[in-house]
Amino acid sequence: MPKMGNHCPSSKKLLTRPDSIRDYNKSLGYNYEEIRQCEFYRQQKTCQELQQFLQSLHLPLEKVRKLSLQRIVQAIRDDQIFGAIECDIHVPDELKPTFAEMCPIFKNTNISIDDIGEHMKNFALERKIMTKPRKSLIGSMFGEKILLATPLVKWYLDKGLQIT
Repeated sequence: MPKMGNHCPSSKKLLTRPDSIRDYNKSLGYNYEEIRQCEFYRQQKTCQELQQFLQSLHLPLEKVRKLSLQRIVQAIRDDQIFGAIECDIHVPDELKPTFAEMCPIFKNTNISIDDIGEHMKNFALERKIMTKPRKSLIGSMFGEKILLATPLVKWYLDKGLQIT
């Protein structure tokens, strides 16, 4: 890797990067100052304003490795964590009438002819389709080991769904 005069390592990509980003930001009226990475690291240690700004970017639970289910649920509700979680989720029995028109959980699953209603089963048999299971996107009242983004989980929790 080439070395710069100030002993900062730099890649060819950074050295030959077009100035279009800088020019665009300047055209928007922003002041633009370019520094090397090693200078940024020095400023991180000495500049209190920069330290406070960088600290504000961290999420409160960023470095916590283990959380209970209750703490995870509360952190999602309070927007303290962001990302994706793998969980089991379901609509409680008392809320099933609320979601009867439109099941809230969407998932990919294998559907066979035995999984569909009588009318569609007859339709499929008459036309000789669905002779073997096929993967389909369905609406459901539950999901097992389903990967969900935390904003969606928060919406589900606000609507009364339960995760485990």
